[in-house]
Amino acid sequence: MSASQIRSNLKKVYFDDPPPVTFLNDLRPDQVIYRVFSKDRFEEMLSQRKLALVRPSLWDDPYENFLHQGAIKVDGRLVGLDLLRRSFYGQCWTLKEESDAIWRIYAPNKNGVRIKTTVQKLADVLHERTIQMGQRQHSFHKCFIGKVSYRDEVEMHRLMTDNETRLAMIADTAGRSPAMTLLFKRPAFSHEEEVRAIYNTVGESQKNVYGDVLLFDFDPATFIDEICFDPRMLTIYEQEKAKLESSGVAIPITCSTLYKPISDNLLWGKSD
Repeated sequence: MSASQIRSNLKKVYFDDPPPVTFLNDLRPDQVIYRVFSKDRFEEMLSQRKLALVRPSLWDDPYENFLHQGAIKVDGRLVGLDLLRRSFYGQCWTLKEESDAIWRIYAPNKNGVRIKTTVQKLADVLHERTIQMGQRQHSFHKCFIGKVSYRDEVEMHRLMTDNETRLAMIADTAGRSPAMTLLFKRPAFSHEEEVRAIYNTVGESQKNVYGDVLLFDFDPATFIDEICFDPRMLTIYEQEKAKLESSGVAIPITCSTLYKPISDNLLWGKSD
């Protein structure tokens, strides 16, 4: 028997197929989700055909990723969680089709582009990487997508300071609890109606050392259902649309009318 045949047989015995993506907090795979990019970042994503998930430590809210901050006590000893913290990557989406706040937050230079897809299509992108890596599935599930749960600060503080609760969450062999902690935010952010993709690299070979960004291959033509330009780009929308179409983009393209001027017919004293 050749070495390749031996490896193949060992893989069949000891390596499991990657598990499917787990949907959390009553998120359905058929739900439509949206994400706003700056125009430059959108064009980069489109040309490179890569979705970027980042380490939660880069997120702005200091309450995010709280479970993995600091250390926990195990048998009286403090144990750091740096390896666990560095193994998680995430990406933020929203269930809201239109939002003044989201345009302003994620496209402060008034040059945003919103893409539309479904939860299932995002799950397929995450799952495909797991298949490509061919990694043995250890104790942690790799892919989660869930709705963010908005918790008051009292509850957040309790979870952050209760060592037993934190230990139990980290010890969850299904990986569900550590992922769930990345879906907690305070009520001040509830207007975002956020959905998050969570990817965990625990179980991959130690030689795979990643930075703050983890890239996922995807096909824009099948992943993106609609491209929508920033409402503050209404005057140059047709020009930007023509550029995309001339480059071969066949995805439906629109422009938000959130700030479109009011028709004269609707103004007092202007109607016939």
